[in-house]
Amino acid sequence: MIYHIDTINQKLSTIKHKISLAQAVRISLFYLKNIYPKLKVDELYRKILFKSNTSLSFQKSELADIQFITQQENQVYAVFTVNFLSLFGSSSPLPAHYSETVLRDTDENGNLRDFMNIFNHNLQKFIYPIWQKHRYSVVYQKDFKDYFSKYVISIIGLYSEHQAHKTNLDMNKIAPYIGLLSMKQKSSGMLKAILKHYLNHKDIDIKQCQISNIEIPSWQYCSLGQQNCVLGTSTIIGTNAKSRNMKFSIELKNSHWDNLREYSIYGEKLNQLNELVNFILKEPLVYDLIINVPQKNIINSKLSDERCAYLGINSVIGESTSNLQIAFA
Repeated sequence: MIYHIDTINQKLSTIKHKISLAQAVRISLFYLKNIYPKLKVDELYRKILFKSNTSLSFQKSELADIQFITQQENQVYAVFTVNFLSLFGSSSPLPAHYSETVLRDTDENGNLRDFMNIFNHNLQKFIYPIWQKHRYSVVYQKDFKDYFSKYVISIIGLYSEHQAHKTNLDMNKIAPYIGLLSMKQKSSGMLKAILKHYLNHKDIDIKQCQISNIEIPSWQYCSLGQQNCVLGTSTIIGTNAKSRNMKFSIELKNSHWDNLREYSIYGEKLNQLNELVNFILKEPLVYDLIINVPQKNIINSKLSDERCAYLGINSVIGESTSNLQIAFA
């Protein structure tokens, strides 16, 4: 939708005294982006001109006026008339007679006012960048091309992979949890919180210390009279052992029927989940993915039905009387 300048000015006239400078800048950038869709944010910000209000009366808002104007070569600019941090006006740090001189000049030709506004503009244009510097929600861009996003992603070691497109992870979903991911200590609660947000699945349960079979290396086998023969110290009978230290399970409860395919070898979420878990834990832990489908969400197999056309994944024969639980090891 393309806005006409008169329409923009009419809309801004109703809110200019109710909003702050930061809000006005963001609104103006929105309209300027609509007019110049190919320009970047920094280039659009240069099309905002700052002027100071010459009035010496008490000001009730940060902005006195906002106007979109057309100058040479049909270039559109947004002109902000502000009530603070200026060389003249009610907020001027200079003696009052300087502001009175500018005020008298405004009634004549305004040359002195326009000259002083050159300095006011170069001073006031820094206010918004300073304000947004430490507000990540403001400077954040979805493509992660802003400088702060580059620094944040570099903290967890994903910037080079993201730039080279070597990762399948959705950085927009990981960004809110960068603080947790940068911590050395990891817990099941932290993993659950990240998975809920990333997978957009509210009901997730993580079961720790699951039983797993561990193969014993050949160099640890007991060889009678040769090696590993000290009882209680190095003797191990058998080629494998059961352990609860190396495995856990992730259970997706109340899943939809389509989740069976999404987390199978035919979907994309399983690879993303594996990459995400390996990145979070950075430990050689094995896990099972368990998808729990309630009975009401089960779809019986029918010929030519694409929702249940994959044998061993989402094909069910007969009527189910209980919830369906499928484990992807």
